[in-house]
Amino acid sequence: MKLDSENKCNACSMDGIITESAEPYNLINYEEKENSDGCKTANVTCSVAEGWDCAVVEVMGTFDGQVVYIISDKSSENFASSSLTCRHDGQYNYLGLNPTSVWCNTTSCTPKPTEPSENKCNACTMDGILKEDSEPYKLINYEEKENSDGCKTANVTCSVAEGWDCDIVEVMGTVGQVVYKISDQSSENFASSSLTCSDVGHYTSFGLQPTDVWCNTHTCTPKPTQPSEKKCSTCSMDGIIRDMGVEVIFVNYEEYENSNGCKIANITCSVADGWNCSDLSVKAFSGAAVNDITRQYIQNFAGSFLTCTDDGQYTILDLSPTLVWCDSPICTPKPA
Repeated sequence: MKLDSENKCNACSMDGIITESAEPYNLINYEEKENSDGCKTANVTCSVAEGWDCAVVEVMGTFDGQVVYIISDKSSENFASSSLTCRHDGQYNYLGLNPTSVWCNTTSCTPKPTEPSENKCNACTMDGILKEDSEPYKLINYEEKENSDGCKTANVTCSVAEGWDCDIVEVMGTVGQVVYKISDQSSENFASSSLTCSDVGHYTSFGLQPTDVWCNTHTCTPKPTQPSEKKCSTCSMDGIIRDMGVEVIFVNYEEYENSNGCKIANITCSVADGWNCSDLSVKAFSGAAVNDITRQYIQNFAGSFLTCTDDGQYTILDLSPTLVWCDSPICTPKPA
């Protein structure tokens, strides 16, 4: 078959796409061939070296440089394969996507026993598996114990330092090149996972044999600080009360604490014996305005009270006075 000059479906190459594993038992191979239509296909196989068993064997593909998918289309014990098709643009394709790398993932690989081996289910250790984080708020711990059957388990806990909150806390495990969530319990700022020591002396979780166990957290923020101490007992009338210099008008105040421990200032205006002052009142200067804050009134007497708030300021009627004084439009001697 003669191909269109623009059709590059026989120009694909697996060079630079196939990625070999550092694990000696993890084997990858491929075969490229030209079909009857003149276009190439590549058959990728993942297998396990002789003398080894793996619970899972998968052909993996990385797309767009960061997204990883399982691309196996055939699998059996210790084997998986995938068929890639060369498209007209000269790139290998799998289900409409162009992989930038193809590799093999194997899970829980162990040497085949040559003879019944000694049960090593109490020989596991977390040394070298547990990975601490550089973030000070992310805490990982574990406890190993021997069960009644003589086999070991390890309980791994991920928690958050005091004074911090995290939206998500998870126990994670790395198996080969794939990361799995292995938490089996979780609550606010906490997660845990129970690992079981297998007969061959490796810790496992959900059938997986992690080489690294670590904590993952999302969106961690410091908890808000405790509400500051209430200052409603710290107010003072010093600098607020003002004697306006009218000899026959007296201004006085008394400060005391109410049942909540907050201060109250009781202000009184009175008149000297032998005098009458009309419309005697308690005045307050707040902002740029003068306000009448009288709360009690009888002839020759006026009174008001200020309440100390949590910000340490005296207030009345939503005002925070900076000056308080007594005032009357006119004072006259009482008739003899």
